[in-house]
Amino acid sequence: LQNTGGATLTLPGVESETESGTATSARLQPVAAAKFDLDLTVTEHFAESGESQGLSGTVIAAADLFDPGTVAALAERFVRVLETVAADADLHLSEIGIVSEKERREVVTG
Repeated sequence: LQNTGGATLTLPGVESETESGTATSARLQPVAAAKFDLDLTVTEHFAESGESQGLSGTVIAAADLFDPGTVAALAERFVRVLETVAADADLHLSEIGIVSEKERREVVTG
């Protein structure tokens, strides 16, 4: 979890901008090479006042081990767990639904 304030990198002749999204959005974007088999980074964003403005995350997976659908499903499950815990922090781990209702039906009826 990255929850330190934002930093600005200024290099002569280089322009950059930040990208924001919602906690429930997922977008696949290829990268040159994965440093690890699976890498999950979560960053907390803050307003100028210091108030939390939510989280964003990145999942990087080795293409020779994970297909895009699997990575997207893992990210969706992680978001589902975060949303569930944020809504009720007193839940026991066994009460947190990791798979969607559709996935559960596919496993049960299968």
